[in-house]
Amino acid sequence: MRVECFISYSREDKNILEQMVSLLKNEGIDPWWDEKISPTANNFTQDFTQEIKDAITNSQCFLVIWTKTSVSSDWVRGETQYIRDIREDVDKGEDRVVPIAIDNPDIPPPHNVNQQVRITLGSGSSISEEDKKKILSAVKSKIRIIGKNEHIIHPHPLGEPWGCQDLAIEGPVPGTNLLSSFRPCGSSGIFLVMHLDTTDGWVHEDIPDALRRHEIHKSKPDSSYKKDNNTFLKIQNDVYFINDPIRPYSIQIGGIRSTRPHAKPGIIKGNITKRDLNLLPIGEHWLSLTLAEILTNEDSLRELLQRVDNYIKEGKTEFSRVREAIARNPFSPMEIQTAHCLFCDNLFKNKRQLYKKEEYGTTIISNDFPFGPYFHYITILDEPIHAWEDTEYRHLLGLNRVAHEYLSDKNNLSKAIGIEYGFNSTVRHLVLGTRTHSSAGASIPHIHKQIWGMAPHTANLAERLITVSEAYSNINIDYQGCYIDALRHADYVVWEDDLVVLYVPYGQCSLHELQIMVLRPCGTFIELTGEEVTSVSKAEFIIFRLYKELGITSFNSILITKLFNEKRAPTFRLVQAFVTREIDLAVSELSMLYVVDQHPNESKNEIKKIFKAIEDDVLSRW
Repeated sequence: MRVECFISYSREDKNILEQMVSLLKNEGIDPWWDEKISPTANNFTQDFTQEIKDAITNSQCFLVIWTKTSVSSDWVRGETQYIRDIREDVDKGEDRVVPIAIDNPDIPPPHNVNQQVRITLGSGSSISEEDKKKILSAVKSKIRIIGKNEHIIHPHPLGEPWGCQDLAIEGPVPGTNLLSSFRPCGSSGIFLVMHLDTTDGWVHEDIPDALRRHEIHKSKPDSSYKKDNNTFLKIQNDVYFINDPIRPYSIQIGGIRSTRPHAKPGIIKGNITKRDLNLLPIGEHWLSLTLAEILTNEDSLRELLQRVDNYIKEGKTEFSRVREAIARNPFSPMEIQTAHCLFCDNLFKNKRQLYKKEEYGTTIISNDFPFGPYFHYITILDEPIHAWEDTEYRHLLGLNRVAHEYLSDKNNLSKAIGIEYGFNSTVRHLVLGTRTHSSAGASIPHIHKQIWGMAPHTANLAERLITVSEAYSNINIDYQGCYIDALRHADYVVWEDDLVVLYVPYGQCSLHELQIMVLRPCGTFIELTGEEVTSVSKAEFIIFRLYKELGITSFNSILITKLFNEKRAPTFRLVQAFVTREIDLAVSELSMLYVVDQHPNESKNEIKKIFKAIEDDVLSRW
């Protein structure tokens, strides 16, 4: 049993008790008083008193209601004395008692030595709003839980560094180490693990405290520069380390990857003209293949295709790969993409078709090379949409509905014990170590989603979240519910309705990452209701429009989901993460350390500003 706040009172003061209980519950604090004693324990029996003692032993805070009536109550005196006796060793001298002195009662010694919260009842024995604030403040100072309105989301994001300070030594639940920077209870209640001052970085002059932190570099050459009417300043770079509240990742915010916004080494813009092609040795297969990936000029791509076709006619079969790469390039003219798109080929689709829904405009096919031993399905738009920027809300809704409808038939799950539902979009290939533009999908430009069946003993990205949620559920704390409350309070929520919430996660493993969470406990994609599928589709469409405005060319998404037979963590909620490929994710995924230039607070401000500008247009498209 875990108790957040034990209340000692006299039954003659029941009206005051009810006000206290309501006050604490409204703030997200779970109170305990004698009405919670099990019905089988009759008044004043051994079981009755033992349940009270157990509650005191397991409580984090003790609120004692002292009135002119309760000062004469043997029960109140006895409970208060037991608190002092039993908790002395546990709390090591730290006082966890909050005495509430109502209308100047004569509190008996030794209980009158504690600092009291003195209040005066109003008409009808009501507690004033001002006194309620005093009571809550006193309770929170003892209870070591951050109330639902006071979670700390970004401690001093650009303030003075306070050196290397580890705030995550003790596990948030006694006896466990859940490796999470977010704690809905515990001594810190914050997200930060470590904060230190390190190498130089660049920030916009308008961010908080930028000018002061720039002073140390102000007299040095090249300490500032302008781009597009924006001024960037050189500063000492704060670095934060956190553990992702949702996934088993370590996140470094700031530091190594901080560079000028326009200095992105290794990225070739691809705006090579037809004239430039005449100066290049296109006959070299490796060079043609690289150009097929990176070109962004339509005329150049047409010219390259013409030359490649000539090489193929000459018997140079290796250039067939170059032709395929040109067809996958999202900057290729639509006639080139469509002509070579497998998902536009009805013969290809019909051979592999599992399910088709005309009203959704979508088809499900079985992949020739299953992901894992069970299945790998692909949901495809029937329309030839080859760029995610052209994807409309109805397209996303159709993809989600057809998958949900098909998978809801248990005969279509092929004994898999779980699914992950992912969307690949414009995934950049790495060509000769250079990041380039590529297709909407891992290798096919046609917009689609992939559904993977997870086999027994498959590594599940959600395992850490399940473990954390289960541990907190055992002590009556809704981990993900508290996380969303914290994000709401810190204004990290971009959009929500009654069913899902779209937010900037505190644990961003890439710049501008966004996540969607179902608001009710829901473990898998097929547990979603039809209305929730619709809400998820709306949130996805908002993300697409935001990424389009941000100029993001590459992202993917994946569900963080339970397996079908998973019984743990009843408060677990399905999460869909949209991760931008603005860092080398392949390297990060191997090391489990993600390095992000920007604090999520800055990312949040940028995203919310854009959403405000496009909100009316986005919502009108539903």
